[in-house]
Amino acid sequence: MAAANMFDVLPIDAVPSDVALSPELAEARAEAQQSFRRLEQSQERDSVLSALGRIGKASLKQKVRHRARLVTNSLPQKLPEITTILDMAVDGRNHLVHGSPTKLPSQSLDSIMYLLTDTLEFIFGASDLVESGWEITEWDSRASTSHPFGRYLKTYIGILAHFKSVLRSAGGAA
Repeated sequence: MAAANMFDVLPIDAVPSDVALSPELAEARAEAQQSFRRLEQSQERDSVLSALGRIGKASLKQKVRHRARLVTNSLPQKLPEITTILDMAVDGRNHLVHGSPTKLPSQSLDSIMYLLTDTLEFIFGASDLVESGWEITEWDSRASTSHPFGRYLKTYIGILAHFKSVLRSAGGAA
C-alpha cells in the first residue's frame, strides 16, 4: 500500500495535469456538491463530496502510468507489459484500502504482493532519477544485480512470467 501511496504525494508538476471538465459535467458536479453539502455531516456524505472533488484530477493509476512512461520511454523493449503489473498493483492497493473489487482472489494477490511492491518502488525511484537527468539506458548496459534497480531490470522478464502465471492460475487473462 505504501508503495502505491507514494505516487499520491508527488508534487503537482510530477503528475498528469488536471482534465478540463465539460460545462455540463462541471455543472452536474457543482449541483451534486450543493446537494450533498446540505445533508447532515457523515462519513458517507464526506466520502461522496471527496469523490466529487476529485473529478477531473489525475487518479492514482494515471499518476503511476505517467511516471512509468518516464522509464519505459527510455527502455521501450526492456519492460513489456509493465503497465499491466502497475495497474494490478493499484487495483490491489484500492482493494486493500477501499475494498474495491479486484480481478484476483486475495490469496493470488498475496502471492504477488512483493512483485507489485517492487514494481511500484522501481518505477517511483527510477522515474525520479530519469527526470533528474539519469541516463538509464547507459546505466542499464553495465548495471549489476547487486543494485536493486539492476536486479529488477535483469529479472524483469522472469517477474512478468511469474505475474502472468499467477493471473492464469487465478483464471484471469495473462
